[in-house]
Order: sequence, then C-alpha cells, then structure tokens
Amino acid sequence: MVSFTVGIGVSMATYASLGSMKPDIVISMAVGPLLFTLVSARFLATYGIALGRASEEIFRGDRLPILP
Repeated sequence: MVSFTVGIGVSMATYASLGSMKPDIVISMAVGPLLFTLVSARFLATYGIALGRASEEIFRGDRLPILP
C-alpha cells in the first residue's frame, strides 16, 4: 500500500480506515451526543414552561395596585 500525507501529517490510509469502521462503533459513538441533546431539550422545555408560569404570576391582577 502506498501511503502519502494530506494536510498536517494525516495519511490517506487514516481517512480510508475511518470509512471502514463497523456500524456498531459508529452508532455507539453517536448515542452519547444524541442522549445529551434529548436530555438538554427536555430540561430547556421544562425550564421554559416554569419561566412562563412565573411570568404569569408576576402579571396577575391581584398583585397589581388597585387604580381609582
């Protein structure tokens, strides 16, 4: 096999070997970021709902002064 470098000392053999990874390894590498994204989205949705409810409490009529 002839090997030559591309860019910063990365050989073409390295690029070729990345394409031949087992699907199980690729899926296992993708699961972590996917789970983090799902948990983060759920947290942000819950936090957004709580923030909306808190803002409703601020603007409720019984906490505003009675105007003459």
